[in-house]
Amino acid sequence: MKQIIVLMSAVLFLAACASQTSTWRNMSESEIASWRKAGVVAEDVDKYVKEDMSAREVLDWKNQGFTKVEDILAWKRGNFTSSEAKEWHDKGFNVTEAKAWVKNKFELTEAARWKNADFTLEQAIKNRAKGLIPNP
Repeated sequence: MKQIIVLMSAVLFLAACASQTSTWRNMSESEIASWRKAGVVAEDVDKYVKEDMSAREVLDWKNQGFTKVEDILAWKRGNFTSSEAKEWHDKGFNVTEAKAWVKNKFELTEAARWKNADFTLEQAIKNRAKGLIPNP
């Protein structure tokens, strides 16, 4: 039984090492250092690279307070810069909401005013079309 446990542990260890090594494959030492400086672990590098993000760009996102890979990629895919995403996030919008408001030609200040007045996007669209604006 001990031999099976030791063997299974060795297999898992080798698999983990192989996955980490393959992530850094074809990267120079300076590229690896850049990713590490950005606080990116080996398992996440491929996710960023697939989205054409550099270590510097990821660091910008992290400096804006975004720490989760999924959050960074979602906002990036929504065509937000790190600073724009922070502004929308700080006003209480998630990426899905922010994309919808932007798609409907609302700037952040206006969208936040409607949202803070407890209007849904649909209500804001209808009321704005009537020339109305929410009270500040």
